[in-house]
Amino acid sequence: MSDAETSQPLRDGDTPPARGRRRQTRESILAATKDLVARKGPHATTVRDITQASGANVAAVNYYFQSKDNLVAIATREIGAEINDERVRRLESLLQASGGAPLAPAEIVRALVLPIGETSRAADGGSLYVRNVYQMRTVPYAEENRQHVMLQGSVAQKFITEIRRSLPRLSRAEAVWRYELVRGGALHMAANVDPLWRRFEILELGPSGSLPEEPAIRLDDAFLERLVEALVPILTR
Repeated sequence: MSDAETSQPLRDGDTPPARGRRRQTRESILAATKDLVARKGPHATTVRDITQASGANVAAVNYYFQSKDNLVAIATREIGAEINDERVRRLESLLQASGGAPLAPAEIVRALVLPIGETSRAADGGSLYVRNVYQMRTVPYAEENRQHVMLQGSVAQKFITEIRRSLPRLSRAEAVWRYELVRGGALHMAANVDPLWRRFEILELGPSGSLPEEPAIRLDDAFLERLVEALVPILTR
């Protein structure tokens, strides 16, 4: 995020408590917008949605973010940036620990998958990142989608490079194919346990079953580790 997006001009007589309240207001607006964008998509999210969810007024939205379009763009960008920054951090940490030696396939998959359950989480336990990806795919070729692909491009290239170092028999085209299969599989499986969807539970219960109020399957550490184990063979077969 740029300095222009995070800083606001000081007012006469501004005090630390006042600045803290203003910062809290800004973060509340941004957090509410992230949730709305991930649930409804950037175009369907309205200023009224944002003000109702955040408790702020239209003037505050315009003061902190200049416009609804700018606010939505920042929210969309931050949802993706948070998880991809964590993916790169994990990958680079593994490479540092290995002294630059090729990583095991399971380590690469873990660095790609585990951040889904650890960053960009909605208040109800779902993944804002997963929801946002699916929302963007309902409006193909929109400007937000192109920006998302460009932002993800450098992250994808890092993982593809490490896949080829780990599995040198793979051509670049095959490494790209397997990277996308692993990434897509992780997104699909995480969506299946989203508390707004709960596909796994519905399928397991069968036609006569009724869902309990609280999800029985969650996007937690146990689920993610099981997911990693299932995805590694896709990379290595």
